[in-house]
Amino acid sequence: MTLTSDQIALQNFLKASNEAAKAKGFVGMVVEDAQFWSERNINSVEEFEIYDAQCTLWDIYKDVYGVRPRHMDINNMSLGELRSEIDYLCKCLEGQLEAEREEKELLERAKAETKRRIKEAMTCVPLTQGLFD
Repeated sequence: MTLTSDQIALQNFLKASNEAAKAKGFVGMVVEDAQFWSERNINSVEEFEIYDAQCTLWDIYKDVYGVRPRHMDINNMSLGELRSEIDYLCKCLEGQLEAEREEKELLERAKAETKRRIKEAMTCVPLTQGLFD
């Protein structure tokens, strides 16, 4: 198979992406073979970036809402539209994670207060008060 200039650019892009990911400690790598991507109608860096953004949107949407975005026509969204939607979903996910952290912190404080009250009730002495006051 003779590669086009776009396919060669794609292959080089994927190799560079894998090298950067490996340097960051990622173990999952993207297939670098241009023929593999050609069989999936992806023959340029831009087409790969759109495909990658579609996959990311597909997964992160489910993380945020619990369902896949089957109602969205992600196959006809531009790369800019996909990235905007991904940015929005990332902000939603960050908000959810922060709320979960706050909820966990409140729960831990409530557990500690419950333990304190149980201990106080069992000793019949307020733990906030000195023994000889």
